[in-house]
Amino acid sequence: MATSTSFIDFTFVNLAGIAAYVRARRAGRVLDPVPYVLAPAIGVAVDVYLLLSLDGKALTRA
Repeated sequence: MATSTSFIDFTFVNLAGIAAYVRARRAGRVLDPVPYVLAPAIGVAVDVYLLLSLDGKALTRA
């Protein structure tokens, strides 16, 4: 369970980076999209892939 929770946590951290970019753009700030959108999007994709690849025992409580 701790393994799956970690992947979920990292996914939300990456989504928060994208949300920070969106909020800054709405406020009129110009930010480089690579560190705020591209890198976190890759992180989300990797986290989701790894989460879906976990063994069933890692997804449930022992």
